[in-house]
Amino acid sequence: YEFQKFTMPSLDGGTDKWSRHFLSIGARLSKRQGHYFHYDLSGETRTDGSNFGEFFVHANADLNLALWKDTLRLGLFGHIRNEQPAFYYEHYHGRNAWWDNEDYKKIFSTSIGAELKFKDTKLTVAVEDLQNYAYFAETTNVTTDNLILYGVGVRQSNKNLQVISAQLKHKFHYGIFNWDTELTYQTSSDQDVLPLPKFNVYSNFYIDFRIAKVLQTKLGVDVRYFTKYYGLAYSPIIGQYAVQDEATRIKV
Repeated sequence: YEFQKFTMPSLDGGTDKWSRHFLSIGARLSKRQGHYFHYDLSGETRTDGSNFGEFFVHANADLNLALWKDTLRLGLFGHIRNEQPAFYYEHYHGRNAWWDNEDYKKIFSTSIGAELKFKDTKLTVAVEDLQNYAYFAETTNVTTDNLILYGVGVRQSNKNLQVISAQLKHKFHYGIFNWDTELTYQTSSDQDVLPLPKFNVYSNFYIDFRIAKVLQTKLGVDVRYFTKYYGLAYSPIIGQYAVQDEATRIKV
């Protein structure tokens, strides 16, 4: 059982109050022992007494096989979620932003992926489908003095969004020298709603040693790189990141 209470300023100088009550029930089935096969399946549904639509199901499994004096690990994972957007997507009362909207549809998402790991190398691929995706978006207005006034609001996409990703991780270790690298490819079917860089690189080179056998020390350098895209803008009005307004957006 969960109880939520929210209080925000009202237009007449007083306060607006909301309270929510939820009852949740769920279950989990898992196998964690053993050398070869493990799985975890969990599900939950939530209701406020009038709406039984929110639920989620998460699942993952892995198969481990001995290969060349090491272990080859094949993992599968996925989820199905149907949930109402968070409270502050529906209500927000502030000095520079104000909205009330309880008509948002539930966000339905499905995801499936696979992971292959051998020694210090891991490859992960995943596909996700999003319906009724809700997000913060910047708004801009140009005054007669050519000043740009920034605002922010909530939008909900009426399209199905797909996100495809593939990531390769490798860790190299020799003595005190270490080199960790991550290469990620990802694409979104609608860059205006869910912008993502096509390609990301993260590389970290460092030495790991102990001083006087007690003080663990790491010294190194890392680098991050991603291809150009319309990155999210930070909105200080709500303290959150938001999609840039198309009229004034710039690539990062």
